[in-house]
Amino acid sequence: MIAYVAKDLGSGACLGAHEDVQLPAYSTIKALLAAAFWRDVERGELCEAEPYTFQPGCSVGRCGALRGFRHAAQLALADYAHLMLAVSDNDATNVVAGVVAFNLIGDGLRDAFDPHQRRR
Repeated sequence: MIAYVAKDLGSGACLGAHEDVQLPAYSTIKALLAAAFWRDVERGELCEAEPYTFQPGCSVGRCGALRGFRHAAQLALADYAHLMLAVSDNDATNVVAGVVAFNLIGDGLRDAFDPHQRRR
């Protein structure tokens, strides 16, 4: 089940399904994070080539390429964004979420996600 609420910020009109059911974000957050990441790159607030070192001890596992890493690996932020979408890598999602400011995801969307919740 996917629950959602879409709100027109101009009129206040809402469209939703299962909006009263609290569910974890899971992979639905990944498209929003990717949009926020590339928007921040376009604005010059992030550099897509900036290296980030993944530490296997920080792995949340479950799915994705990074869960199998046994040693630290340095990849560009854009590569983490790619892994997040291409293979639904949860560890890569956590890296991207860590560099994208949640208060910049978008007007009206920032309250939909708890920035302190660990995404799996």
